[in-house]
Amino acid sequence: MNNTKTYFKSTGKNLFCDEYLYQEAMRYNPNGFLTKINEFVDWQKYTGKCLKLYKAKATLGAPAYQPVMLIKMLFLAFLFNVSDREIERFINDSISMKNFLGLSFSEASPDHSSLSVFRNRIIRKGKADLLEEIFTDIIVTAQEKGINFSSIQVIDSTHTTADVNRIKDKKRQKSKKEGGEDKPPRDPDAKTGVKGIKTIKTNDGKNAKIPKYIYGYKNHFSVNSELGLITSLRVTDASRYDGHFFKSLMENDLKLGVAKKFETIYSADKGYDDGENNAWLNQNKLKDAIFYRGMKNIKDAKVKFSTYTSQKEFEEGIRKRYIVERTNGDVKRHHGLGNARYLGIAKMEIQSYLTAIVHNLKILVKSVYGVGLRTHARF
Repeated sequence: MNNTKTYFKSTGKNLFCDEYLYQEAMRYNPNGFLTKINEFVDWQKYTGKCLKLYKAKATLGAPAYQPVMLIKMLFLAFLFNVSDREIERFINDSISMKNFLGLSFSEASPDHSSLSVFRNRIIRKGKADLLEEIFTDIIVTAQEKGINFSSIQVIDSTHTTADVNRIKDKKRQKSKKEGGEDKPPRDPDAKTGVKGIKTIKTNDGKNAKIPKYIYGYKNHFSVNSELGLITSLRVTDASRYDGHFFKSLMENDLKLGVAKKFETIYSADKGYDDGENNAWLNQNKLKDAIFYRGMKNIKDAKVKFSTYTSQKEFEEGIRKRYIVERTNGDVKRHHGLGNARYLGIAKMEIQSYLTAIVHNLKILVKSVYGVGLRTHARF
């Protein structure tokens, strides 16, 4: 028999006065957004996996904060797009946030440094595997609850700027080299990539098109066109070619059951117009609605590469491509994915998965329970 005992800090929420105070406080808002999040996600399911992040599985040393509470605290920080310090302050001022976390009415929030330590534990013990599992479980739960997934998946990437001042970073590296010391970049995993084309005025007054560069990372998304749910994601540095991750995203969609052979249409922009991607869609009996080079508009576009795609399906897939652009805009504008919070690709993966979890739950709670979250609302 195993008599080992885990030691976590008491939340103090079992007191009668806490239950009474929370009931009174929530009486006029029984269907609050955070209450429905707790109904949708079985957070305690991840306690066992979280224990592996701790030395001796939290059976030794001083009591730690319950790891699921820290996951939920990270979720809140990304939901409202605030820093670790700010979410600590918000929780201490919010009845519904404390209730969501399982804290006593009179108990202080875990401090911001606890979140930093917890993130480092996640990275050391498996990178973003835990968050990827939560992300996947949410998609599976959505299917079990009867959420309708359309037959159209749209793939695209969006850039995230590294948390680095490149001018200062280059000066710092140069000064160190002159002193005989080799200093790596502040963020060694970030790379430069082309974000698009911009038009500039030349000295002779003519317009010239030049590449627009970004230094940082890419988030590669597969998005279902029905509700805009992110079903698969991959994180790379900004220099990587989008088309190389098309297959990986589709394979994950098939594994989850989101994509189905003979039914699912895959749409993407010209950056994914690659013979290997077209061939892979055909081999797996999926429908091909990738923009191809030389294609000017939908009316003139014809199915070129697919055995299984009708002209109507091809046009339908192309028309839905805006869904992924809208999703990219939402995660950047409301949840901070436009800029990296941390340094390194491992932490970038944590940011990306937490952002996708927040984005999906925001949509699913609205769809399942009819409860929405006002943008930038405070609880």
